[in-house]
Amino acid sequence: MPPVDQKADYSVRAGKARNRTRFFMRAVLVFAGLLCVVAAANLVLYTLGFSVGFFERWAEAQYFGRIVAVQEGSFEIVGQGTAPLTVLIVPTTQIRRGRDGVGFKDLRIGFYAVVVGSENAAGQIEARVVRILNSR
Repeated sequence: MPPVDQKADYSVRAGKARNRTRFFMRAVLVFAGLLCVVAAANLVLYTLGFSVGFFERWAEAQYFGRIVAVQEGSFEIVGQGTAPLTVLIVPTTQIRRGRDGVGFKDLRIGFYAVVVGSENAAGQIEARVVRILNSR
């Protein structure tokens, strides 16, 4: 039995307030738990992505310049104010002039070229597509 100066509150209002507090605390704990699970999943996915090289540069670059040298299986281009870049022609390289496909023999010194490809470890461009433009 409570002391005489304190009365126990058994009203419906006190019970509802207690239930709301419990519900709110459970909701906060569930939200915090979900947030932790999502953060852990992101950490695992980013770690795996970096370990397998998923976030490495995957887009190929474009290079533009004037053809200054043509050798067997490669050529060099010089852009505005850049050093010569060696472009390797691999068996899968498409060489085009306009919409037409052309061969390696159509590359001429003085023509301009747009090269789409990626740089290899030696600093050479392995071309996927070469577009030949007329000299200006």
